[in-house]
Amino acid sequence: MLKLRAQTITLLGCLAFGFVFSAVAENGSETMSKEPDPWDAQDWMTPPDGFAWPGPSSIEVSDAAIVKRAELSAAQQATLDRYVITDDPSGNPPAEIRVIRTDLNQDGRDEWLIDCPIYGGSGGPFYMIVTPTKDGGFEEIGSLQGGFELRKSHGGWAQIEVASRGGGGTMSRVLLRHEKGRYRAVRNEDHDFFLKTVTLRPLNRDRPD
Repeated sequence: MLKLRAQTITLLGCLAFGFVFSAVAENGSETMSKEPDPWDAQDWMTPPDGFAWPGPSSIEVSDAAIVKRAELSAAQQATLDRYVITDDPSGNPPAEIRVIRTDLNQDGRDEWLIDCPIYGGSGGPFYMIVTPTKDGGFEEIGSLQGGFELRKSHGGWAQIEVASRGGGGTMSRVLLRHEKGRYRAVRNEDHDFFLKTVTLRPLNRDRPD
């Protein structure tokens, strides 16, 4: 079932990576310059504090797959209905969901990253992270928006690096770490590839446990 190593998966289909058009004053023509690839370590700029990002994880990540609600157990349906918001005007839960599976804590049971299209946008797809519970359902343990890669574990759980477009030539680079029962941002950098600057953003870690 698992096909791709975590360090190679990019899942950036909804991100507007690609090319940026720039005018060349010398000849009045337009040329295309390729934006940096955020998953190429050489393309990320060095942060002002010299922070060393954790290395890649060996944990594998599945391809995205469609899961029909009718195929889920009653406990799974009940918990997912609490977390997966639908854009159906009737308020009915979605008939199917798009899921990526990976065993983030290596306990033999996959966590699910559930695509929530209503929250996605120019920053990329939005994923709710849930972990299986003893009663056969799920518990929400975090979320992320953008492309992601798994990084070396900390405290028994894989860390997650997230890349999301912030507009213009800016990319956000966020490190999520499992702390106190859920994934929390422990690092947030803005990389402006036009100005060639890296800005450290303040962290909102006031969410109640």
